[in-house]
Amino acid sequence: MMSTRVVRLTSATPGAIGSLLLSGPDANDLVARFFRPRYASKNSSHRLPISAAQFGSWSISPLTAEELVVCRTQETTYELHCHGGLVVQQIIKQLVDCGCQWEREQFIDSLLGEQYKTIERLAHQSLIEAVTEKTAAVLLDQKRGALRSALEEIFQHLVQAKITEAAADLERLVLTSELGAHLMLPWNIQLAGPPNVGKSSLMNRFLGFQRAIVHASAGTTRDLIQGVTSLDGWPVRFTDSAGIRDFDPTVSQIEQTGIERSLEAARQMDLILLIMHPEQGFQAVHQTIESTWPYKCLRVLNQCDTLSCQHAEQLAKTLGAVPVSALSGDGIKELLDQVITKLIPHAPKPGAPILFQGEISARVKESLKELQLGNTSQALCVIKQLLEE
Repeated sequence: MMSTRVVRLTSATPGAIGSLLLSGPDANDLVARFFRPRYASKNSSHRLPISAAQFGSWSISPLTAEELVVCRTQETTYELHCHGGLVVQQIIKQLVDCGCQWEREQFIDSLLGEQYKTIERLAHQSLIEAVTEKTAAVLLDQKRGALRSALEEIFQHLVQAKITEAAADLERLVLTSELGAHLMLPWNIQLAGPPNVGKSSLMNRFLGFQRAIVHASAGTTRDLIQGVTSLDGWPVRFTDSAGIRDFDPTVSQIEQTGIERSLEAARQMDLILLIMHPEQGFQAVHQTIESTWPYKCLRVLNQCDTLSCQHAEQLAKTLGAVPVSALSGDGIKELLDQVITKLIPHAPKPGAPILFQGEISARVKESLKELQLGNTSQALCVIKQLLEE
């Protein structure tokens, strides 16, 4: 007789959320025993409809309960989505103590069965790598069919020769590819500017701890220093770089190497914060960077605590910069709000389709290109293959 099995769906490393798959003949009884839906009445059945998800509490012990979401995907198969970390291990131990078999991750495919095709399986694999609750939620939507539904609608438009509608839907989908590429990997943000404008102090303020050395003398940071955090639930990586200056024969070879690395790193960045000092303003090095990458630069006037509020606001307006103080924290929230807006001008709504994987993105872009060239049948063929895999 087949045993009831529990499998961890998310990574074993610490994360914002943890997901488990419970499958087998005892799954219904175990869910009814430990799960209490938040809005269910005392006399209602705990048996969830298939494809339904419900929020509630899971009793781990007589004194401990965990708030989570339970989704019933098949007759005797459930997904449990809770906080990551120790809670996942507690639930696994609890279910094993009840007679469940704990399967390692390599058995996931056999448990998922044929209900998941390529798109959903890739979403599942990506979900394991999600580092924040917000990105995990987006990937969970794709696993549950958000992207497939959008592709099916495009397919129907193409079959019915509704070229304008199909092209518009494909274009909207293609626009999500950059966001999708950062659901598992953080956005890269560089703090750039001349020496001693407070880049390291700002980075420490962003991260909440002293990751970079702060010193009054110029040239302290001679290499790239990085720190990862999340802004509004989106993963970001800040890079504190060596102060970039015009050629100076007095600069040491070590510091010059750091400057060269800073300029090279800027090519790989999604956003560059051009840090300015009130006394120096916008310098040639700022102009060099901004003229090279104008679309991904944001001007920041640091050390505004050395000025009066009125003077700081006026100077920042003249320079087209966001006024902040790494020392006092003034303006930091407003700056980070602008950072998120520049990186993600349109945050996806719950359930929105997102191109979360490179190969899928490439093929959707291929379909759009074929459609724009007038090759409707080829555009249809690409989408059809994606849906059938």
